[in-house]
Amino acid sequence: MAGWSGVTVVGPLEEFADGFRGELAGAGYASRSSEAQLGLMGHVSRWLSAQGLAAGDLSTEVADRFVADRRRSHRSLRSSRALVPLLSYLRSRGAIPPASAAVAMDPDEVLLERFGGYLACERGLAEATVSSYVSQARPFVREHAPEKWGALTGRQVAVFVTERSLAQPPRSVAVRANALRCLLRWMWREGLCHRRRWRTRWGRSPRRRGTCRPRR
Repeated sequence: MAGWSGVTVVGPLEEFADGFRGELAGAGYASRSSEAQLGLMGHVSRWLSAQGLAAGDLSTEVADRFVADRRRSHRSLRSSRALVPLLSYLRSRGAIPPASAAVAMDPDEVLLERFGGYLACERGLAEATVSSYVSQARPFVREHAPEKWGALTGRQVAVFVTERSLAQPPRSVAVRANALRCLLRWMWREGLCHRRRWRTRWGRSPRRRGTCRPRR
């Protein structure tokens, strides 16, 4: 039995729990995000056991079956993208079959999945709001390569918002702005960008009351 921060992993994936924890820490996951991923790992492991399957049986097709079952009982980390960190780690250890050719390990989508997990698990936002914020943030993430996050400036953010605000209703503009504030605040917390470079030049601080508000 492997446990960490209140998360227990039992079953076929138990022996990989400590290694996965280290992988998450090395990738810069915050403690709560890591805990959420370990919780997902625990669910996968228990599900495999209930299905009479071993770790080596966790193919892409089996993972899709798990996702379908999880969607019936969970509101967060219930898409195929949510499993990317875990499956990538297990494949790197040779514990499960290689990914199917049709599955793309897009780093932008991995980052957006992590962001969505943060919104759902830590901010308590409703599923529809999480989906909306992730969709609004996707073009911004696509335009800025990961290696440039550390040099991100408020001007870049302002230009992105302004260019996409033309001919858009005020509410759509406000939703996009709130989504980006949440994204930037999360990325700063994860150590992916420097807050001082963008917060003083682009609108209000992401710590402003009412931004990224939890569901009541």
